[in-house]
Amino acid sequence: PQWISWGRYATPVEDRYALHNLEHGGVALWIGTGVSPALISRIDSELLQPKLKWIVVPRPGLDGFAAASWGLLMNCSASAVTSLGADDTMSRAPVPSSTM
Repeated sequence: PQWISWGRYATPVEDRYALHNLEHGGVALWIGTGVSPALISRIDSELLQPKLKWIVVPRPGLDGFAAASWGLLMNCSASAVTSLGADDTMSRAPVPSSTM
């Protein structure tokens, strides 16, 4: 599958597209239905900056957060989510970021 653009999505994205972005050194953050709009706004302001390779996607059936990079999956609190950066995952990505 083709990767998707980095950024925030208002509707769920198929996992296969998120996986392709992880192959290119990105980080996916799934936001559950129990997360407040204020916290989502904070996440957007911290993670959706130029040159950061994040996709932020709603996930029905999930209450909190889940984040993934190549070789790493974690469920975590909001403070832990903002401390995980795409630069930390580049060494594990099987496809160089210059190919994206």
